[in-house]
Amino acid sequence: MSALVGSRPPSCRLRLHVPDHPPSSCGWSGTGRAALCEERTHAMGVRGGEKNSLQGGGEVKREARLGQEEERSSLGRSERSDKGSIKITERDLAILRFVGEQYAVRMDQLARLLKRPAEGSLSDSATRAVVARWEKAGLTSSRKVIADEPRFVWLTRRGLAEVGLSFKPWEPTVASLAHIFWTNQVRMHTEDRHPESSWRSERELRSGRPMQTISTDANHAVDAEIELPQGTVAVEVELTSKSVERRRSIMAQVSERYATVWYFAPANVHALLEQTAASVPQNERIRIYALERVA
Repeated sequence: MSALVGSRPPSCRLRLHVPDHPPSSCGWSGTGRAALCEERTHAMGVRGGEKNSLQGGGEVKREARLGQEEERSSLGRSERSDKGSIKITERDLAILRFVGEQYAVRMDQLARLLKRPAEGSLSDSATRAVVARWEKAGLTSSRKVIADEPRFVWLTRRGLAEVGLSFKPWEPTVASLAHIFWTNQVRMHTEDRHPESSWRSERELRSGRPMQTISTDANHAVDAEIELPQGTVAVEVELTSKSVERRRSIMAQVSERYATVWYFAPANVHALLEQTAASVPQNERIRIYALERVA
């Protein structure tokens, strides 16, 4: 033992076999073992304390750095003035104006309008998302008026003002929906085939705007006027049969005011219109088309 004490102190990995004492965690037994382990433990404690101190200092520095970065980031992020507002695009405004001019538009028609100028229709989910955005902005209202048909969309007072229309607010009724739907179909059909055309709706004509061309002695407003390079065309959508006298009176008035009149009617009304047109003096101005062609 004395020879070992005088020589270089063994490390804790050195183990001496002492039968009376099992090896300790330091690998040595006896008084020398206790002293050496105490010294080594102290040294380890000092080194561990230094290491923890360094690690602790690093953590403090890291937290300080992160705090500075977050402060710079928060200072760099100014609050957007339009945060939470609904974004309205030029396409939105054009289609909203179409809706306002036509009183209302059915959802499947709206899907076609949103897909323009490409053919086809926007998906149902995408169309609903657009309408939800408009409604959140307070521009439109919508509801299912007829159980087995898509919803109709129309402009609120705010929506009309947003697109520069001075019409009175209006909500659809069951009696008006079929005529509105088919007039929309005629307009989309015409605009697709005559991109250069300009459409003036019945709502616009009835509003008394300066562009109104209805004669002062007329008591019938046509469903629309279309401006084409060759002149103004009157549009009439006839879904039901009127009395013979009323039908003839309206045809005579309209064909006198306009050089060209386009009638669109379903099969059951088409033949009646042809019979009436034959008795009108200026019947060469009248064209009667099957409503199915614009379906």
